[in-house]
Amino acid sequence: MKTILMIRLVLVAALANAGELTYPVVDTGQIRCYNNTTEIAYPPAGADFFGQDAYYNGHQPAYKDNGDGTVTDLNTHLLWTQDPGHKKTFAQAAAGASRCEVGGYSDWRLPNAKELQSIVDYERCPDVTHSAALDPAFDVTAMTNEAGQEDYAFYWTSTSHCSVFSAQAAAYVAFGRSPGWMQDRRTGRYTLMDVHGAGSQRSDPKTGNASMFPRGRGPQGDVIRISNLVRCVRGGVAEPRTEGPDIEMKQSRHSNDGRGMQRSPQGQQGMEPPAQHFTQFDRHNDGYLSQDEAP
Repeated sequence: MKTILMIRLVLVAALANAGELTYPVVDTGQIRCYNNTTEIAYPPAGADFFGQDAYYNGHQPAYKDNGDGTVTDLNTHLLWTQDPGHKKTFAQAAAGASRCEVGGYSDWRLPNAKELQSIVDYERCPDVTHSAALDPAFDVTAMTNEAGQEDYAFYWTSTSHCSVFSAQAAAYVAFGRSPGWMQDRRTGRYTLMDVHGAGSQRSDPKTGNASMFPRGRGPQGDVIRISNLVRCVRGGVAEPRTEGPDIEMKQSRHSNDGRGMQRSPQGQQGMEPPAQHFTQFDRHNDGYLSQDEAP
């Protein structure tokens, strides 16, 4: 009996501690149900499409405008800058965040991918609510996108997008559309489409010239901008590290040409491929994927 009581006390203590997480998982804010194509009434239990996001009421997004250029997330208790400022490259974004003094604080940083995802509002998007996927407590800067539409920017995270050979890209979160150039294989014509939607996470080269990617990058022609906005964050349990592990990334034999591309010793250009596909496409067997070898 004493053993059972002790187990119960331990479980109660564990559950109490679980309710005091520094980073609780914030609900998406989605309250509508959908089938494969459109919005529907809430299906009854056991019916098709029952049990989707809208059914479950988690930690609802909640924010406080502090009146000093900062916004507090009342769930995670992270503090965010209200104004996104101006567009920057990845290096400028990381350095600028560390120099930020909004609200009288000096410990701002660039948020990692999970932190930035936590403030996405999945009930908002440009095509439905004519807004960014973000709570109105935050200031947003409208822009004209590559299709001439009113839209909202990509925001840098501090998280690098790495391959076996390269860390040339960093992740961002799209708070507006996530456009890509899709090619009609019958006509060869390109159409700019919102291929991933507001709230998606993709990556941009950390530096370079966006004009060198007129049809984007990747199989869905993800639009490349390189200069993106920044939403600085502070707080939580993020503690600076003083040193890292031994370097394991294989060093490429090719130099970066500043466009997110690799340049071979002969001056040819190509993109570093995923390791599992490299051998298949490297027909020249030169350890490099040139444009004529790309799928």
